[in-house]
Amino acid sequence: MAYRIIKIVVASPSDVVRERELLLNHLPAKFVRDKFEELCNARIIVEGWEEVPSQTGYAQDIINSVLIKNADIVIAVFRHKLGSPTINIKTGKNRFPSGTAEELLYAIRKNKQNKKPMGMAFFYSKPPSFSILSFKQKKEWARLEEFKREISNEILYKIYDEDEEKLLRTLCKDICELIRTHKLLAV
Repeated sequence: MAYRIIKIVVASPSDVVRERELLLNHLPAKFVRDKFEELCNARIIVEGWEEVPSQTGYAQDIINSVLIKNADIVIAVFRHKLGSPTINIKTGKNRFPSGTAEELLYAIRKNKQNKKPMGMAFFYSKPPSFSILSFKQKKEWARLEEFKREISNEILYKIYDEDEEKLLRTLCKDICELIRTHKLLAV
């Protein structure tokens, strides 16, 4: 059987190492093993910035042109920080609140224009322990909470916890639902 190919990009700030590795290394196999591939008639390819060959230029622009613009779905995963702002190279001013935010917002806005990719966002269920946070960490948490409020009118997001199997299962179901509902890459 010929399956449609669905390209998925995992976007995340630097404090989402465990979840990022889980999605990059195990999401495609879980999708096949639990028969979502058959149910959706689609094969998923999961990629991240790690797979972009080294190139000259601003890293975020390269990620956007190589991965994000060619993706069908962008999955953004956040824990306790939003990440570093991206910069407009011409003006030197902040372009987006972070690379992950830029990637997710690109997906949300392109999808509103009925163009791919679609965006999905997952936020960690537990806030950081404020008693041991530095001023910088508290500021990062506040930026993340503000971003979550800002996108709440543009996208439905989900909360996740430490249960890796549950996160993979939820993602497989949600991806399959997106594929079926929106007829991604219709044959």
